[in-house]
Amino acid sequence: MKLRRTRMTIGTLMFAGAAVTLSAGSASAINWDHTRTYDGARVYFEEHGDIVKVCDTSKNGHAAEANVYENSPGDVGYTITVTTGTGTCKSRRASQGPMYNLMEGNNTYINLDGNGGTSYTYKWLNDH
Repeated sequence: MKLRRTRMTIGTLMFAGAAVTLSAGSASAINWDHTRTYDGARVYFEEHGDIVKVCDTSKNGHAAEANVYENSPGDVGYTITVTTGTGTCKSRRASQGPMYNLMEGNNTYINLDGNGGTSYTYKWLNDH
């Protein structure tokens, strides 16, 4: 009887270990190409898949906002606004639709605002 319980315990532990390994292995971390922080907001940009992530980093009572454009800041683009509080983020990626699919070989501009007033524009060449 004692041997049977030991086998069941070992089997249970092996199954739990395999489940943890599978769940950890299936999650893929993004190795961001570009990261910038400005006045209570942080933006991450991954060129492969055109992923833009914006996070609110300050308890200043203002949303974090990023305006994303191609070629020049006056071009039509899209906006990501994080209104859910400090430490929260929102993201967009090319697979969500044509407006989020940034052209390779073009400059990508991200205007970042985290304090409800001033902002800063970052520019990167989207080359992959």
